[in-house]
Amino acid sequence: MLSVLLFISCSNHEDTEPSGIKTKTLPVEIEIPAEQTTRAWGDPGSGYSYKLPRYLYLFLVSKYADSNNDTTTTVQYITSELDSALWEKNEEENIYKYIGGIKVPIPELRTTGEVYCATSYSPLHLNSDDPLTQQDVLNTSFSFSKNDDTYAHLKDIYSTNADLKNGTQYYGIISDYESNNPYIKLKMYHVAAILDIDWNVAEDINESVSVKSITIEGLKQEGCLLFRPNKNTTAGSNTYQETFNTTPGTQWYGRTYYYIIPYAADGTNIQLPLRIENGISGGYKQTTINMTINQSSFVPWMYGNIIIKDATGWLND
Repeated sequence: MLSVLLFISCSNHEDTEPSGIKTKTLPVEIEIPAEQTTRAWGDPGSGYSYKLPRYLYLFLVSKYADSNNDTTTTVQYITSELDSALWEKNEEENIYKYIGGIKVPIPELRTTGEVYCATSYSPLHLNSDDPLTQQDVLNTSFSFSKNDDTYAHLKDIYSTNADLKNGTQYYGIISDYESNNPYIKLKMYHVAAILDIDWNVAEDINESVSVKSITIEGLKQEGCLLFRPNKNTTAGSNTYQETFNTTPGTQWYGRTYYYIIPYAADGTNIQLPLRIENGISGGYKQTTINMTINQSSFVPWMYGNIIIKDATGWLND
Protein backbone atom coordinates (compact mmCIF):
# COMPACT_ATOMS: atom_id res chain seq x y z
CA MET A 1 0.00 0.00 0.00
CA LEU A 2 1.22 3.53 -0.73
CA SER A 3 1.37 6.20 1.93
CA VAL A 4 -0.47 9.20 0.54
CA LEU A 5 -1.96 12.53 1.41
CA LEU A 6 -5.51 13.71 0.81
CA PHE A 7 -5.94 17.26 -0.43
CA ILE A 8 -9.10 19.15 0.51
CA SER A 9 -9.05 22.32 -1.54
CA CYS A 10 -10.36 24.23 -4.53
CA SER A 11 -10.62 22.57 -7.93
CA ASN A 12 -7.22 22.17 -9.59
CA HIS A 13 -5.61 19.11 -11.07
CA GLU A 14 -2.10 19.96 -9.87
CA ASP A 15 -0.99 20.65 -6.30
CA THR A 16 2.38 21.80 -5.08
CA GLU A 17 3.93 19.92 -2.18
CA PRO A 18 6.14 21.76 0.38
CA SER A 19 9.20 20.60 -1.63
CA GLY A 20 7.91 22.55 -4.61
CA ILE A 21 7.22 19.43 -6.68
CA LYS A 22 3.90 19.45 -8.51
CA THR A 23 1.73 16.38 -7.99
CA LYS A 24 -1.09 15.21 -10.26
CA THR A 25 -4.34 14.76 -8.38
CA LEU A 26 -7.71 13.17 -9.03
CA PRO A 27 -10.74 15.31 -8.08
CA VAL A 28 -13.41 13.07 -6.53
CA GLU A 29 -16.97 14.37 -6.25
CA ILE A 30 -19.17 12.40 -3.85
CA GLU A 31 -22.92 12.38 -3.31
CA ILE A 32 -25.39 10.62 -1.01
CA PRO A 33 -29.19 10.29 -1.20
CA ALA A 34 -31.18 13.01 0.53
CA GLU A 35 -34.17 12.35 2.76
CA GLN A 36 -37.38 11.47 0.98
CA THR A 37 -40.96 10.69 1.90
CA THR A 38 -41.00 7.40 -0.02
CA ARG A 39 -38.63 4.45 -0.06
CA ALA A 40 -36.72 3.33 -3.11
CA TRP A 41 -34.06 0.74 -3.95
CA GLY A 42 -30.69 1.90 -2.77
CA ASP A 43 -32.19 4.21 -0.16
CA PRO A 44 -34.12 1.80 2.08
CA GLY A 45 -34.39 4.21 5.00
CA SER A 46 -36.13 7.04 3.19
CA GLY A 47 -38.58 8.96 5.31
CA TYR A 48 -36.33 8.84 8.39
CA SER A 49 -33.78 11.36 9.63
CA TYR A 50 -30.04 11.00 9.12
CA LYS A 51 -26.77 12.56 10.19
CA LEU A 52 -24.52 13.89 7.44
CA PRO A 53 -21.20 12.02 7.15
CA ARG A 54 -18.09 13.26 8.95
CA TYR A 55 -15.57 10.57 7.97
CA LEU A 56 -14.20 9.53 4.58
CA TYR A 57 -12.63 6.17 3.61
CA LEU A 58 -11.35 6.13 0.04
CA PHE A 59 -9.47 3.45 -1.89
CA LEU A 60 -7.87 4.18 -5.25
CA VAL A 61 -6.86 1.08 -7.21
CA SER A 62 -4.46 2.02 -10.05
CA LYS A 63 -3.11 -0.28 -12.74
CA TYR A 64 -0.28 0.38 -15.17
CA ALA A 65 0.43 -1.82 -18.19
CA ASP A 66 3.92 -1.32 -19.62
CA SER A 67 5.07 -1.88 -23.19
CA ASN A 68 5.40 -5.61 -22.50
CA ASN A 69 1.83 -5.65 -21.20
CA ASP A 70 3.06 -6.44 -17.69
CA THR A 71 0.58 -4.91 -15.23
CA THR A 72 1.44 -3.33 -11.89
CA THR A 73 -1.32 -2.65 -9.37
CA THR A 74 -1.10 -0.14 -6.53
CA VAL A 75 -3.68 0.56 -3.84
CA GLN A 76 -3.92 3.90 -2.08
CA TYR A 77 -5.99 4.07 1.09
CA ILE A 78 -7.00 7.52 2.30
CA THR A 79 -8.92 8.50 5.41
CA SER A 80 -10.00 12.01 6.29
CA GLU A 81 -12.51 13.93 8.32
CA LEU A 82 -15.23 15.79 6.44
CA ASP A 83 -16.90 19.07 7.35
CA SER A 84 -20.62 18.36 7.80
CA ALA A 85 -21.36 21.97 6.89
CA LEU A 86 -20.00 21.37 3.38
CA TRP A 87 -22.72 18.92 2.36
CA GLU A 88 -24.94 20.89 -0.03
CA LYS A 89 -28.45 19.69 -0.77
CA ASN A 90 -29.70 19.58 -4.36
CA GLU A 91 -33.49 19.63 -4.13
CA GLU A 92 -34.03 18.81 -7.79
CA GLU A 93 -31.82 15.69 -7.78
CA ASN A 94 -32.67 14.86 -4.15
CA ILE A 95 -29.04 14.39 -3.14
CA TYR A 96 -26.41 15.86 -0.86
CA LYS A 97 -23.18 16.78 -2.63
CA TYR A 98 -19.93 17.34 -0.76
CA ILE A 99 -18.45 20.65 -1.89
CA GLY A 100 -15.24 20.51 0.17
CA GLY A 101 -13.09 19.62 -2.84
CA ILE A 102 -11.64 16.12 -2.42
CA LYS A 103 -8.48 15.45 -4.41
CA VAL A 104 -6.30 12.34 -4.33
CA PRO A 105 -2.66 12.14 -5.53
CA ILE A 106 -2.34 9.70 -8.43
CA PRO A 107 0.61 7.72 -9.84
CA GLU A 108 2.54 9.28 -12.67
CA LEU A 109 2.35 6.00 -14.60
CA ARG A 110 -1.24 4.82 -14.83
CA THR A 111 -3.50 3.04 -17.29
CA THR A 112 -6.76 2.32 -15.46
CA GLY A 113 -8.14 3.31 -12.09
CA GLU A 114 -11.09 2.53 -9.84
CA VAL A 115 -12.36 4.34 -6.77
CA TYR A 116 -14.11 2.69 -3.83
CA CYS A 117 -15.42 5.17 -1.30
CA ALA A 118 -17.34 5.15 1.97
CA THR A 119 -18.49 7.83 4.40
CA SER A 120 -19.97 7.67 7.88
CA TYR A 121 -21.16 9.87 10.71
CA SER A 122 -19.20 7.86 13.31
CA PRO A 123 -15.72 6.34 12.84
CA LEU A 124 -15.66 2.87 11.28
CA HIS A 125 -13.55 0.01 12.61
CA LEU A 126 -12.21 -1.59 9.42
CA ASN A 127 -10.60 -5.01 9.20
CA SER A 128 -7.42 -3.65 7.59
CA ASP A 129 -5.60 -0.38 7.00
CA ASP A 130 -3.11 -1.94 4.60
CA PRO A 131 -4.93 -3.33 1.53
CA LEU A 132 -2.47 -4.53 -1.10
CA THR A 133 -4.76 -5.77 -3.88
CA GLN A 134 -8.10 -4.96 -5.43
CA GLN A 135 -9.52 -8.08 -3.79
CA ASP A 136 -8.37 -6.77 -0.42
CA VAL A 137 -10.40 -3.64 -1.10
CA LEU A 138 -13.48 -5.65 -2.09
CA ASN A 139 -13.11 -7.67 1.12
CA THR A 140 -12.93 -4.56 3.30
CA SER A 141 -15.32 -4.94 6.23
CA PHE A 142 -16.25 -3.19 9.45
CA SER A 143 -17.41 -4.39 12.85
CA PHE A 144 -19.36 -2.80 15.67
CA SER A 145 -21.08 -3.52 18.96
CA LYS A 146 -24.23 -2.17 20.60
CA ASN A 147 -22.01 -0.13 22.91
CA ASP A 148 -20.41 2.05 20.23
CA ASP A 149 -21.48 4.93 18.02
CA THR A 150 -21.22 2.90 14.82
CA TYR A 151 -24.21 0.84 15.96
CA ALA A 152 -26.16 3.99 16.81
CA HIS A 153 -25.52 5.36 13.32
CA LEU A 154 -25.71 2.30 11.05
CA LYS A 155 -28.18 4.20 8.88
CA ASP A 156 -25.57 6.94 8.36
CA ILE A 157 -23.01 4.72 6.60
CA TYR A 158 -22.78 5.05 2.81
CA SER A 159 -20.53 3.41 0.23
CA THR A 160 -20.00 2.85 -3.45
CA ASN A 161 -21.39 -0.57 -4.29
CA ALA A 162 -18.97 -2.83 -6.18
CA ASP A 163 -21.92 -4.64 -7.80
CA LEU A 164 -23.41 -1.50 -9.32
CA LYS A 165 -22.63 -1.29 -13.02
CA ASN A 166 -22.39 1.46 -15.60
CA GLY A 167 -23.18 -0.68 -18.60
CA THR A 168 -21.09 -3.79 -17.97
CA GLN A 169 -18.41 -2.22 -15.77
CA TYR A 170 -18.21 -1.09 -12.17
CA TYR A 171 -19.47 2.50 -11.99
CA GLY A 172 -16.41 3.61 -10.02
CA ILE A 173 -14.01 3.14 -12.95
CA ILE A 174 -12.24 6.38 -13.92
CA SER A 175 -12.96 6.73 -17.63
CA ASP A 176 -10.20 9.25 -18.46
CA TYR A 177 -7.55 8.13 -16.00
CA GLU A 178 -4.62 8.38 -18.44
CA SER A 179 -5.44 11.99 -19.32
CA ASN A 180 -3.97 15.12 -17.73
CA ASN A 181 -7.30 15.93 -16.10
CA PRO A 182 -8.91 12.76 -14.74
CA TYR A 183 -12.07 13.20 -12.70
CA ILE A 184 -14.76 11.01 -11.16
CA LYS A 185 -18.21 11.61 -9.67
CA LEU A 186 -19.66 8.96 -7.38
CA LYS A 187 -22.96 8.49 -5.63
CA MET A 188 -22.88 6.37 -2.49
CA TYR A 189 -25.71 4.33 -1.01
CA HIS A 190 -26.79 2.96 2.35
CA VAL A 191 -24.85 -0.02 3.68
CA ALA A 192 -27.43 -1.03 6.29
CA ALA A 193 -30.85 -2.37 5.32
CA ILE A 194 -34.03 -1.43 7.13
CA LEU A 195 -36.16 -4.15 8.71
CA ASP A 196 -39.69 -2.82 9.13
CA ILE A 197 -42.06 -4.94 11.26
CA ASP A 198 -45.69 -4.55 12.22
CA TRP A 199 -47.95 -6.87 14.23
CA ASN A 200 -51.63 -7.41 14.78
CA VAL A 201 -53.39 -9.64 17.33
CA ALA A 202 -56.85 -10.83 16.30
CA GLU A 203 -59.49 -9.02 18.35
CA ASP A 204 -61.28 -12.21 19.45
CA ILE A 205 -58.18 -13.43 21.37
CA ASN A 206 -57.24 -10.12 23.03
CA GLU A 207 -58.21 -11.48 26.46
CA SER A 208 -55.58 -14.22 26.30
CA VAL A 209 -52.93 -12.82 23.96
CA SER A 210 -51.04 -9.54 23.81
CA VAL A 211 -47.57 -8.79 22.52
CA LYS A 212 -45.26 -7.89 25.39
CA SER A 213 -42.07 -7.86 23.35
CA ILE A 214 -40.59 -8.82 19.99
CA THR A 215 -36.96 -9.94 19.82
CA ILE A 216 -34.98 -10.36 16.60
CA GLU A 217 -31.97 -12.60 17.13
CA GLY A 218 -28.81 -13.51 15.22
CA LEU A 219 -28.03 -10.03 13.87
CA LYS A 220 -24.67 -9.45 12.21
CA GLN A 221 -22.08 -7.15 13.78
CA GLU A 222 -18.70 -8.49 12.67
CA GLY A 223 -17.10 -8.68 9.23
CA CYS A 224 -19.77 -6.50 7.55
CA LEU A 225 -18.72 -6.01 3.93
CA LEU A 226 -18.40 -2.31 3.17
CA PHE A 227 -18.44 -2.30 -0.63
CA ARG A 228 -20.53 -5.45 -1.17
CA PRO A 229 -23.27 -5.10 1.48
CA ASN A 230 -25.50 -7.68 -0.21
CA LYS A 231 -22.76 -10.32 -0.27
CA ASN A 232 -22.64 -11.12 3.46
CA THR A 233 -23.34 -14.85 3.78
CA THR A 234 -23.22 -15.50 7.53
CA ALA A 235 -23.95 -13.69 10.76
CA GLY A 236 -20.70 -14.90 12.28
CA SER A 237 -20.20 -16.35 15.75
CA ASN A 238 -20.66 -13.12 17.69
CA THR A 239 -24.15 -11.74 17.04
CA TYR A 240 -26.55 -9.40 18.81
CA GLN A 241 -30.31 -9.03 19.19
CA GLU A 242 -32.87 -6.26 19.14
CA THR A 243 -35.85 -6.25 21.51
CA PHE A 244 -38.89 -4.01 21.19
CA ASN A 245 -41.03 -3.72 24.34
CA THR A 246 -44.60 -2.70 23.63
CA THR A 247 -46.72 -0.17 25.51
CA PRO A 248 -50.43 -0.39 26.43
CA GLY A 249 -51.14 1.35 23.13
CA THR A 250 -49.13 -1.11 21.00
CA GLN A 251 -49.70 -4.47 22.76
CA TRP A 252 -52.20 -5.66 20.13
CA TYR A 253 -51.02 -3.80 17.06
CA GLY A 254 -48.08 -1.57 16.26
CA ARG A 255 -44.95 -1.07 14.20
CA THR A 256 -41.20 -0.73 14.70
CA TYR A 257 -38.07 -0.81 12.58
CA TYR A 258 -34.36 -1.49 12.85
CA TYR A 259 -31.34 -0.86 10.65
CA ILE A 260 -29.43 -4.12 10.24
CA ILE A 261 -26.66 -5.67 8.16
CA PRO A 262 -28.35 -8.27 5.93
CA TYR A 263 -26.84 -11.68 5.29
CA ALA A 264 -28.00 -14.66 3.25
CA ALA A 265 -26.25 -18.02 3.00
CA ASP A 266 -27.42 -18.49 -0.59
CA GLY A 267 -27.14 -14.81 -1.48
CA THR A 268 -30.91 -14.42 -1.78
CA ASN A 269 -32.92 -15.68 1.20
CA ILE A 270 -32.57 -13.85 4.50
CA GLN A 271 -33.64 -15.78 7.60
CA LEU A 272 -33.75 -14.20 11.06
CA PRO A 273 -34.93 -15.89 14.30
CA LEU A 274 -37.85 -14.06 15.94
CA ARG A 275 -39.24 -14.45 19.48
CA ILE A 276 -42.62 -13.02 20.51
CA GLU A 277 -43.51 -12.85 24.21
CA ASN A 278 -47.15 -13.00 25.35
CA GLY A 279 -47.93 -10.24 27.83
CA ILE A 280 -50.89 -12.10 29.33
CA SER A 281 -49.80 -15.73 29.65
CA GLY A 282 -46.10 -15.01 29.88
CA GLY A 283 -45.41 -17.63 27.21
CA TYR A 284 -43.54 -17.12 23.95
CA LYS A 285 -43.49 -18.23 20.34
CA GLN A 286 -40.33 -18.76 18.34
CA THR A 287 -40.41 -18.38 14.56
CA THR A 288 -38.24 -17.24 11.66
CA ILE A 289 -38.52 -14.19 9.45
CA ASN A 290 -37.99 -15.23 5.83
CA MET A 291 -37.21 -12.52 3.28
CA THR A 292 -35.76 -12.40 -0.21
CA ILE A 293 -33.20 -10.04 -1.73
CA ASN A 294 -34.43 -9.34 -5.24
CA GLN A 295 -32.09 -6.47 -6.08
CA SER A 296 -28.42 -7.44 -6.21
CA SER A 297 -26.93 -3.94 -6.23
CA PHE A 298 -28.61 -2.34 -3.21
CA VAL A 299 -29.48 -3.34 0.32
CA PRO A 300 -33.22 -3.92 0.63
CA TRP A 301 -36.03 -2.37 2.57
CA MET A 302 -37.52 -5.44 4.28
CA TYR A 303 -41.08 -5.52 5.55
CA GLY A 304 -42.49 -8.18 7.88
CA ASN A 305 -46.14 -8.46 8.89
CA ILE A 306 -46.91 -10.54 12.00
CA ILE A 307 -50.54 -11.65 12.33
CA ILE A 308 -51.49 -13.59 15.47
CA LYS A 309 -54.82 -15.43 15.23
CA ASP A 310 -54.25 -18.41 17.56
CA ALA A 311 -54.33 -18.22 21.36
CA THR A 312 -52.76 -21.68 21.68
CA GLY A 313 -49.24 -22.97 21.22
CA TRP A 314 -47.45 -20.53 23.50
CA LEU A 315 -44.36 -22.07 25.13
CA ASN A 316 -42.83 -21.59 28.56
CA ASP A 317 -39.15 -21.87 29.48
